[in-house]
Amino acid sequence: MKVARMLIAGERSGVGKSTVVTGLIRALADAGVKVQPFKVGPDYIDPSHHTMAVGEPSRNLDIWLMGERGVVESFLLGSKGKDLAVIEGAMGLYDGFSGSYEGSSAHIAKLTSTPVVLLVNASKIAGSIAALVSGYKSFDPELSFAGVILNGVGSESHARMLGEAIESRTGLPLLGWLPKSSEIEIPERHLGLIPAAERQEEEVYLKLAEFVREHVDLEAILRAARDAPPLPEPPAEEEKEPTVRVGVALDKAFSFYYWENFELMRREGAEVVFFSPIDDETLPEVDGLYIGGGFPEVYASEIAQNRKLMREIRKKSEEGMPIYAECGGMMYLTRELLDLEGNAYEMTGIFDAVVEMTPKLQAVRYTLARAARNTPFFCEGEVLKGHEFHYSRIADFASDISFAYSLQRGTGIADHRDGFISNATLASYMHLHFAGSRDFLKSFIAACAASR
Repeated sequence: MKVARMLIAGERSGVGKSTVVTGLIRALADAGVKVQPFKVGPDYIDPSHHTMAVGEPSRNLDIWLMGERGVVESFLLGSKGKDLAVIEGAMGLYDGFSGSYEGSSAHIAKLTSTPVVLLVNASKIAGSIAALVSGYKSFDPELSFAGVILNGVGSESHARMLGEAIESRTGLPLLGWLPKSSEIEIPERHLGLIPAAERQEEEVYLKLAEFVREHVDLEAILRAARDAPPLPEPPAEEEKEPTVRVGVALDKAFSFYYWENFELMRREGAEVVFFSPIDDETLPEVDGLYIGGGFPEVYASEIAQNRKLMREIRKKSEEGMPIYAECGGMMYLTRELLDLEGNAYEMTGIFDAVVEMTPKLQAVRYTLARAARNTPFFCEGEVLKGHEFHYSRIADFASDISFAYSLQRGTGIADHRDGFISNATLASYMHLHFAGSRDFLKSFIAACAASR
């Protein structure tokens, strides 16, 4: 399978990868190129902007969550039939698990035989930039580099000086340079960029595309991407005839999902039906619920006003309907949510617990969980890999509450335990990618079928 492809990697975090990649893929899409975006790592928000920019669901590539095989299969399936695959890296090019190479953007580039474009912050540097780029190029001789893009350039003369230094000392072409601009940015809050689900502003993506188009050689990018070697054909994956209907909470408060999880659910025989915990007073006719993460704390007042839906969800839980919730979804299923100002909002109340927002990050890491008991979704002793990222904590919970997981890695809810469990309702801080948790997904769908 011949796939033109490129991985845009930063020399470190904070060099403007999201801005450059989102602008680049939109500029290419506007030129008629069918772009498939990807994101290295477990992040939800950058892919949401990719999706809004080009109208094609962005896919995550994460070795911890998906395994090497899952990453490669996802990349092949997502790229098939597209003109160009663009992967946005995470952190610095060689930053993997706990500072190792494993799981890094470089690791993903080698797995997928994808050329790398190095994005460098060029502020406050001159000829020394050649040493920096040379170091990244020589660190792993097996990695293929297509060129360099500079961000934060002070002037046109500064760009010329930097370009000459890079090209003469490293042999890599300068594919573009972007000047400092306070107007070109996507707003942020405590978990990073504000998700695209909350910002339906086409103007943002038009401005990013125009900015990149003015300063980056798109034709040179495409030529380099088309030089990538052929890839094997993707495995055959077909959706099964639906046997169950699963309701998925999706709105501005709950938008943290891996889009591929929905595809994997369909392949296991689930029809995915979306609903809004903010706007919908009743559930659609479904056999189970999946409530992902997001920012329920930002929209707590609106969520709390929809008492009718919360009562219905609590009743369904008591009746044994399978419900799976992650992070923000777990917060929604507790008794009460406290915001940073101390305002209290009544939530669904399936679990007798109080969650409070904190100004300090509570956890951001990959997790390794061992099932502490038998549940409808897994047997005691099974191991699951996930990740957690939250500014909230469980401030109080009932003494008789049951936990599903014992964490060998991660913070969880309390004392390295995670996953409130009641009947067939499981709610945890841990997020899962179903490509690496197929057994969990199959058990969840089976539980929905049994409930039906």
